[in-house]
Amino acid sequence: MEWAALISLFEEYDAKVTFFVCCIGQMSCEEKEAIVELKNAGHSIQAHGELHVSVNTYMANGTYREYLKDEVDENIQQLAALGITPSHFALPYGEHYKWINLALWRRFNGLRDVVPAKAYQKAIVSAPESYRNRRWIASAELENQNFDRYPWDNIAASLREKPATLYLNTHRPGVEGRYELSKNNIRKLLDWGKREGFRFESL
Repeated sequence: MEWAALISLFEEYDAKVTFFVCCIGQMSCEEKEAIVELKNAGHSIQAHGELHVSVNTYMANGTYREYLKDEVDENIQQLAALGITPSHFALPYGEHYKWINLALWRRFNGLRDVVPAKAYQKAIVSAPESYRNRRWIASAELENQNFDRYPWDNIAASLREKPATLYLNTHRPGVEGRYELSKNNIRKLLDWGKREGFRFESL
């Protein structure tokens, strides 16, 4: 869990981050300890599926009950073993399956979806969409390859125009792979927020 190494950086900017965690049963003791360390530092730990599989691929051969048991409930139990009760679930690969979504609403206060960087406007919201008081959150993909293509000045203007939240997501700190964000770009993002007077809050 590479993110634990950045706790001091987040503290420097009084930033709180939400981590959607998957495949906990496959993690080492050290990785699980890092999750607890992030939680104890005030960050939010949420569910992202124990198998992290394509729901549509799984449901082609599996059953509704099997998916909920193996992907969702097992993830909840693994988090519970770490003293964590998740309130939100991030859809693996951003995939939807109607009846699974409805079941997820019964287990969580909100679901996190993903949108591509070019559709970042959908991730700027004054109030997340809701269904029976449950939140639906769209989060824009952020990685090294697209970081400098984000119109940060325009985004700041939009956030100042009316009270709103920008939801962003990346997978891991790093400099080479897809879905990675370097420590330098993370600091640039935090500097941008501090300069504009924004808060970095977790769910």
